[in-house]
Amino acid sequence: GVDTAVWAWVNSTHTGIVLSGALDANSNAITNHAQAITDNAVLTVDHVTPVATDYARFTANGLEGREKSEVLGDLNVADGADVTGSNAPQAHEASHASGGSDDIDAALNPAAVALTTRGDILFHDASGLQRLAKGTDGHYLKIGANDPEWAEVTAGGSDAQALAFALMC
Repeated sequence: GVDTAVWAWVNSTHTGIVLSGALDANSNAITNHAQAITDNAVLTVDHVTPVATDYARFTANGLEGREKSEVLGDLNVADGADVTGSNAPQAHEASHASGGSDDIDAALNPAAVALTTRGDILFHDASGLQRLAKGTDGHYLKIGANDPEWAEVTAGGSDAQALAFALMC
């Protein structure tokens, strides 16, 4: 029962009840308050005996206690699974060795493989990425009708003239 109860009034304003000892409600929860997750509302925790590995889930009526196994089940994740942002956790561990010592296969863009020679240039034409082979000495890079191409410096022209011509095109 209640050992002590104090009802305090200041300037006709109720300031609260101070209780000491145990409040016996016949083993029932006190429910004469709003139970919701809103500003300044009392929050109800629905769990028998929380332990350190428990988690909470927000519900319309308050917080619901969840055991670790329940949370893992909710997320469809095995205990100890290696979870990434782009791979289903169930498949990730099976596809790679534990500890990160295995190679990860990735598809390479076929156009990147097209760059086989030092000096090659990669560009995008109307159909996708293309390789422009290294040019010949005495040629300069210019834009053709739509794509880059190598052009020969006109007879008697210098590198400076070729550069000036290329910049005008």
